[in-house]
Amino acid sequence: LAQGGAGGECGWTGEGGEEEEEDLGVEESYEELCGCAISSGSKEAAASSNPEVRLLDVVAIDAAWALRFVPRWSEFVSSLKFSGIHWSTFGKLGFIEGRGKGAQDIPGFLRAALPILRTRGLEQTLSFVDGYGWDPQLIGRGVNWLGNSGPVIAFPYWEVWRNPMPHQEYFKTIGSTRSFVFACYPGYSKYHCCGQDEVQNKGSYGIMPKDIGIVRWNHAIDHGGSYLFIGDGFRYAQGPFLPNSAKLSAEDIVDIQTRVQLMKKISAPGLVVGEDGYHSEFLYAVREDHRVYRQALATVGENASSDEGWAVASKGDVQVVVLDGGTIYGVDTAGRIVKQGLSELTPHSEWHELSPAEPAKRVRSIAVRGDTIYGVSHANNVLRQRLSRLKHHEDWTVASFEQVTSLLIHGKTIYATNLAGQVVAQEIDDLEKHSEWRILAAGPVTSLAVHGNDLYAVDHDSQIVKQPLDTLSLHSPWTVVSSTNVLSVAVLSGVITF
Repeated sequence: LAQGGAGGECGWTGEGGEEEEEDLGVEESYEELCGCAISSGSKEAAASSNPEVRLLDVVAIDAAWALRFVPRWSEFVSSLKFSGIHWSTFGKLGFIEGRGKGAQDIPGFLRAALPILRTRGLEQTLSFVDGYGWDPQLIGRGVNWLGNSGPVIAFPYWEVWRNPMPHQEYFKTIGSTRSFVFACYPGYSKYHCCGQDEVQNKGSYGIMPKDIGIVRWNHAIDHGGSYLFIGDGFRYAQGPFLPNSAKLSAEDIVDIQTRVQLMKKISAPGLVVGEDGYHSEFLYAVREDHRVYRQALATVGENASSDEGWAVASKGDVQVVVLDGGTIYGVDTAGRIVKQGLSELTPHSEWHELSPAEPAKRVRSIAVRGDTIYGVSHANNVLRQRLSRLKHHEDWTVASFEQVTSLLIHGKTIYATNLAGQVVAQEIDDLEKHSEWRILAAGPVTSLAVHGNDLYAVDHDSQIVKQPLDTLSLHSPWTVVSSTNVLSVAVLSGVITF
């Protein structure tokens, strides 16, 4: 399946159905405004006639192609512990459709792929570019020949390249009663140059991409959907090549948090809201009595010298906790790894043991990434093991000989505190036994947690401190936000949390 985008993108259609574009107050054409006057037709012609320019071949997908193609992808994706596959398409391409009726059958491809994916517990989504290939039965409307297998796709994914976009027609078709993802890229600069294939934004000349993204995000929320915009909490998508993202400043993050009305999604028709959003509103801490406490992040630091705002969340007997999805993992005072469901966590609920108290299997701190759990041994080395194999009491393997006291995984980075109490880090994919750790900040601190652009830690006086993640340095100061006697901290995060 060829992956990528398609040409041209989205303007807006007014509530009355008439196409609207911003009045730029100028008479020049879009090409004259941006100054490059590149014709999309000339580029397409050059690409199709010159094999040195052509980037990739395009496959017309149908049920037969799924039977040939999907088994290999499902095996590969399953081995990486992903939950599903997103199929990226180009939409309606005239040179393929001209080959004859039935040259492409996107619903047929998805229906044939579903039972193959389900054998490995995988879901699927697909880019319906400008609605091409869409069939309402894919989300369970009408009769489905697959019977009780459920919706063919996990959720609708609408990738818009038409300009202007008839969004009311789209939201009546897919939105309103279903949650969905809306992709309509905001561009690379306020000039929205056609040389960057930004014809989709030609009605937005002079408007910054971040501001375009905020408007489109709110528009998707109003109809019960989500907008493809924010990545790891520090960057936003500019175009279809997501690695080419733009960095968000601390001011940008505050601006987005203020202007994007995510709380509207709670009352959106047909949208089932999970509990992760609720749990991500709290800072969790283990105190000297080895019980877990929590406080709303919005109030942390208001009265640093008081216990006010902290509430008991669990019984003992833990010394470290980490939050991952709907689960809170801990290390008890015997060095065993334990867990509870966050939705079941109460001051009286029991911790469930995952690993034994054998000396060789005890750890001091943990971090979780997918099905991999990292631990700090009592010799202060970084260990690694499959999370799903803990119950089989298998041995840990050494991931790094660096001497550390605590771990944190955030995005693609693994952070740690070394024996000197400094914050160190490296890319988790580069982690090897002797790979180098970068020193990011002075201490002495231990037990790290991240929320948005805030890095929380516990200092040598057992106080909770923080500083901005994007300005860490050996001279950047820590600010005390709670003087409560604390052993460790944790936050459920990984993206911008509202």
